[in-house]
Amino acid sequence: MDSSSKEQIIAGALQKAQKEGGIGLKEKLRKLLVERHIPFIPVAVEVQSLRTLGYGVFGMVDLICYEKKLYAHKKARQPTSEQRGGILEEGIKLSDIAQHHPNIQRLNFINLRTFGLVIDYCSNGSLDGF
Repeated sequence: MDSSSKEQIIAGALQKAQKEGGIGLKEKLRKLLVERHIPFIPVAVEVQSLRTLGYGVFGMVDLICYEKKLYAHKKARQPTSEQRGGILEEGIKLSDIAQHHPNIQRLNFINLRTFGLVIDYCSNGSLDGF
């Protein structure tokens, strides 16, 4: 994908974010895509969800297959601006610390269809049992 196509996709995603969630959602997405240069999965790309891994208060995590690799996809339960904004805020924080610590899950992509986070999949499950 050339830089012109990327810029068009990002501009479209930012417009979608502002329309669906206001300026706050747009700014969080802009910070991740433009300032932090987090790669993205375009809206037009269908991501294969294999199963649900878990639920939180505002979000859910699915196991997905994208580009022949397994990832965890964290997205809002409801497509509200508050829930989507919370997920993107988590992405901003994750991008702050993941680059400085090897034991933190890496934010691999932003899914522009769901405004969800595509992070490393830890196949051995939760740390709750340890």
